[in-house]
Amino acid sequence: MLNFEYMLGFLFGVLCALILIALIIKLSRKGHPGKCIVDERQRLVRGTGFKYAFFTLMIYDVILAFLMEFCLAPFITAPAAALLGICLSIAVFAVYCIWNDGYYTLNENPKVITTSFLLIALLNLINFGRYVHEGEVVVNHVIEVPIVTLAAALLLLLVAFTTILKSVRRKGEDEE
Repeated sequence: MLNFEYMLGFLFGVLCALILIALIIKLSRKGHPGKCIVDERQRLVRGTGFKYAFFTLMIYDVILAFLMEFCLAPFITAPAAALLGICLSIAVFAVYCIWNDGYYTLNENPKVITTSFLLIALLNLINFGRYVHEGEVVVNHVIEVPIVTLAAALLLLLVAFTTILKSVRRKGEDEE
């Protein structure tokens, strides 16, 4: 059973995360702080992005089921495998939508969000380093849930760098 200090720390972490999310939303929205403004083209791009993400997750699950069924010993825990699949499908959605100008709403400031993603990725990498140091990533030759911390960091870095590349490309096209 979890001890009181752990639960208190967890609740404090959740509270800090909610405050951070509210702050990021407030700083990233131009004009209407509580409302996401998307046009019809962005809705279509997001719909296609959701479709690609869904099929990516389906393919991932089939491959994972095949591997888990025919491997002699489990190589990853079920929660870790499920969360890695979700990270993969989110990555497909985000990259597709960013390249097709459907990820950020019309009233969002991508610079603030990208900076936030880079900082959160850094914190996740630091936390992952702690898990590695404590030997919690691979236990008895099985990949455990802390691997998701690395996957989340890589996902945030992917979204941030895709946004930066798209911005550089857009500036290059505007100069021509």
